[in-house]
Order: sequence, then C-alpha cells, then structure tokens
Amino acid sequence: MFEAQYLFNDDEVYSPWMPRQGDNMIITVELITNNSSSVTIEVYQKNSEQTGEGFAFPNEDDGGGTPDPAQTVTESTAGNRESGTYTGVMELVRYKIIGGGSSAGDRILFRMLPIVWFDDVEAP
Repeated sequence: MFEAQYLFNDDEVYSPWMPRQGDNMIITVELITNNSSSVTIEVYQKNSEQTGEGFAFPNEDDGGGTPDPAQTVTESTAGNRESGTYTGVMELVRYKIIGGGSSAGDRILFRMLPIVWFDDVEAP
C-alpha cells in the first residue's frame, strides 16, 4: 500500500479506507532509513454505514478514543520490521501514520507491507 514513502517530523497521514478481507489482520511496517526519527502506525476501523474518522483500534463505543498502546506499532531502527495483530476487525480499516522526531529536519523513509488477513477457526 505505501511503498517507500517519506514522512517528516510531526507529519500525520491517513491511508484510504480498505475493506475487511477476514476476521483478523496482521500489519507490518518496515523502516528503510531514518534520521533520528520514528514512525507510529495507528489502526482505525468502522462499519460502512458509520460516518466520520472511525474508531481507534480496539473499538470504543463512545465514537472514537485513544488506541490501546499495545495495539500501536512503533518502529525506530532503520532496516527493521515491526508487526501488529488485530482481531475482530470491523468492515473498513485504515492507518494513521505519524512521524516523530526531535528536530525540524527529521525524516523517515518507510513502507507498509500488504495486510495479512485470516479468519477465525472453529473446531468441528
């Protein structure tokens, strides 16, 4: 989805909404290069009939909220990948990608690998 994109200090970018393709998903971010900076990926979700920015994962009934820190993927070392697993996904999902650093010139080059979708398995 995001192939070799630059993000500068304090930039925030939303991905387009993507339809769910399974009950659960695994997302992976790879940091290609960094300049004393990091990237944080937050996952938002909603059902197709809902309006607005969606719900920070995990879903909160108050119309939004703060993501659970355990569900936020943060990567700060160039060349490394980090993944997050999300269960019980709603109909639509998207990323909020946030750059972080301490200076105005800080930047990162990152990519998001394709989402791995999988369904829950029930024993017969």
